[in-house]
Amino acid sequence: MTFSTRNKTIVPALFMLLLTLGLFSCQKNLDYFVADENALNAPDTVWYNNVTADMPVSLLKNELRYAYTRQNSNLQGGAVNHISLGSGLNVDIPAGALTDSSGQPYLGAMQVESVLLRTKGDYIRMGLSDISFGHQMIHGGSYYLNFYNNSGQRLWVNQNTSVDVSFQSPLPYSSDMKIFKGQINGQDGNNWELANPSNVLNQSGGVYHTSVNELSWISCSYVPDLSSTEQTRVALSLPSNYTNANTIAFIVYDQLESVLALGPNQTQRKFTSVDIAKNEPAKIIVLSKQGGQYFLGYADIVTQNAGQSGFQEISIVPTITTLDNMKNYIGTL
Repeated sequence: MTFSTRNKTIVPALFMLLLTLGLFSCQKNLDYFVADENALNAPDTVWYNNVTADMPVSLLKNELRYAYTRQNSNLQGGAVNHISLGSGLNVDIPAGALTDSSGQPYLGAMQVESVLLRTKGDYIRMGLSDISFGHQMIHGGSYYLNFYNNSGQRLWVNQNTSVDVSFQSPLPYSSDMKIFKGQINGQDGNNWELANPSNVLNQSGGVYHTSVNELSWISCSYVPDLSSTEQTRVALSLPSNYTNANTIAFIVYDQLESVLALGPNQTQRKFTSVDIAKNEPAKIIVLSKQGGQYFLGYADIVTQNAGQSGFQEISIVPTITTLDNMKNYIGTL
């Protein structure tokens, strides 16, 4: 058998065509594989020992937090200076009660920075929790107060005197209440420490009266004696992409004035509580920011016996929402 010149030309051409198609097919598969690497941009499921200021959860806290009310005033000598603040606080400052950083009495122009927490939702907005060294607290009211001179430098209360701060509160008063000062950190909420005994609290006609020589965060609260009552702990399970880098969670009691942050448990990948009062109706609130989007979840529970894990296990699947809707819901608490 013999081949024509035409057939000799066709065979190499056909071979080249098949080779080209094969390479093109391989390139298509290669392109598909590279596109699959987008999976690397999946939600972060890592739990962190240290939460930094640039993580979504820190950004979310900043977006929820109220701005402090700033008000100009003038501190005069020879009399008690009375200041009514837009936050709802009323402040009486005796002459010589405020000093500068060197301990010298201060008079003249100043700025007052304050905020008053009125509802349980306010505590969540400010990222605060009713916890004192691992113990649940009951609050009657809390506020933030600081003074600054005209140059923005902080003023202090002379420890030989005090500043009187009062505010209206519809919350029930208990003779067990004392003044606590806040120890605020940037990660897991806060801790309240019993203030110096020279700080005095009383209440009359729905008005709380505090006499303080320590400023910043102040809470009128008490630590209930739970030793004779049953206690429990709550553990919150969420989908794997909800971590301490993007999520905060709280338990809010319905009938007790108590708001408790659920702390991150990196080992169990859950949010857990300290020992808390049992047989009480409450809500679990979940707030999260991921990929620039907001997620809200909540569930009504009754605090019950802990299971074999040592916790009352709760599961919630949050849903997408907006920051405004998140704030509106918190405002109903």
